[in-house]
Amino acid sequence: MNFLQSKIENLKTRYHINLNLVGLMVGAVFFLSVFDSIMSYIVPIVMTDSGLTDFQMGLLYASSSFFGLIFDFLLARYLTSTSYKKTFAIVLVTALLFPICMFISPQFVPFLVGMMLWGLYYNLWGFASSDFTATETKVAFHVTSVSILFFFHDIGYVVGTLGAEPLLAAFTYKQLLWILIGLVLVALLMFIPLVKKRNDVHKRSDDVPRGRPVSFATELLKLRYVGVKLLPLLILGITMSTIDAVTWTITPIIERILPALENLGGIILAVNFLPSFFAYGMAGPISIRFGKKKTGIVTFILGSVAISLLGFTQSIPLYLLISFISAFFYSIAYAAVGGAFADYLKESSSNDNEILSTHDMATNLGYVVGPILGGGLLTLLNSAILFTYIGVVAAIIGCYVLVMMPKKISFLEHNKG
Repeated sequence: MNFLQSKIENLKTRYHINLNLVGLMVGAVFFLSVFDSIMSYIVPIVMTDSGLTDFQMGLLYASSSFFGLIFDFLLARYLTSTSYKKTFAIVLVTALLFPICMFISPQFVPFLVGMMLWGLYYNLWGFASSDFTATETKVAFHVTSVSILFFFHDIGYVVGTLGAEPLLAAFTYKQLLWILIGLVLVALLMFIPLVKKRNDVHKRSDDVPRGRPVSFATELLKLRYVGVKLLPLLILGITMSTIDAVTWTITPIIERILPALENLGGIILAVNFLPSFFAYGMAGPISIRFGKKKTGIVTFILGSVAISLLGFTQSIPLYLLISFISAFFYSIAYAAVGGAFADYLKESSSNDNEILSTHDMATNLGYVVGPILGGGLLTLLNSAILFTYIGVVAAIIGCYVLVMMPKKISFLEHNKG
């Protein structure tokens, strides 16, 4: 016990971190992740049960990411001085309103408002998490702090996806509403003590000065410059998030095209999260040996080839195995590509906001395209062969990016605002 206490004290002293604050934030993130994963699973079902076609459902589902694109610009410009405590409080209040819009009146307008709220709170959640890390920890502990938050975020998603199908079978939508509200309230109860705790310094721990805002025209020019430089990686990022969005759109209603998988949508989604727990650890050593960009592209191609095989099986164990393998390769790809973007952020201090913005916009664009593509393919094909088409096209895109990717992308020559 004394050894454990000494290790904890060493963490507090070495990294200037309040472990109580991290514990409270982790608890809030976990319960909010369970809530969000259940909603992600249920939303397509609620929409199609209301009479919407698969394509209409895909359009509405995609609108949350479209609103996210808009909020990305607005939040980056106007929320830079807001603390994570206020931001996360808004996240929780907005999350409470989201299921109310989806369940109280299953019609187009409430659904659209619900998607707007979803896009808002999910983007605010990202801002709050980043600001929490920057405010409460030193740079040396940033990666560890982010990893802890992501770890419990993923655990929450596994729990939520596994529990969604049994909850749907056992409760009506109105009863589910109260369960979902309860999860958000538990997250709120975890967060309230965190709000009351006062940090020694009420500013970012490393006291990094903020640059002055530039004009809109200058910002567009900088975004264009960064976008052209990072185009291969951005294409890869859009494709990866598109495939992820297609998976989340189709899997909850997958029994329509694969009757053998009835009531297994939650398990399939959980299988897609499980590889990340150890794939992230393998991505570092592999990237060191082969390079981040090459590792990301090659593992993305392998994951796409694996997902293309889903169209040729009716076997439940084989379907789950293929899903696990594709998710494993995609997890390494996500980590490697994320590491490449982090390198460019470190290299280019004058373009860091633009690098972050283009990366985030590419991700959001994929989540706009994905649900529309998934709903459209489900309407046109109504067959598991759609996974084959998606996997083959994604693999071709990956090969194209591998060929066009320059050996080195440098921002050192462009350090002017």
